[in-house]
Amino acid sequence: MFNIRVIYWLTIMNSGLGIGTTPAALMKHGIDTTIVELDPVVHKFATKYFNLPSNHHAAIEDATKFVKRSLKSAVVPQYDYIVHDVFTGGAEPAELFTVEFLNDLKSLLKEDGAIAIVSSISGHTTPQTYTDSSTRTMLAM
Repeated sequence: MFNIRVIYWLTIMNSGLGIGTTPAALMKHGIDTTIVELDPVVHKFATKYFNLPSNHHAAIEDATKFVKRSLKSAVVPQYDYIVHDVFTGGAEPAELFTVEFLNDLKSLLKEDGAIAIVSSISGHTTPQTYTDSSTRTMLAM
């Protein structure tokens, strides 16, 4: 009897790092993870103080620039999943939630890929206002 084992490598792009909880969990399960983080200090602290594993690809740059550069590369990376977690604790950078940027982000997905957007409703008049705005943006894609 033969044991047949199918190996399927998942690839994930995680924009926004924080303390690295999400990408660390993904890497623990062997998922090929690319982290895009604007602030080099955030990456350094996640590694030094929160044990972010080293087995990832780090792009320390603005997510809009990373995505544009990726789309222009000879071989455009294609991810199974994108975790878009760029909440700063005070505000979410508006340019990272435009229809144009989200469409560019979508272009980095494999055909059956998915984007998970981690967000906050703080700063909005009501949760309904936030939901309506977010829904309109998503539907425009």
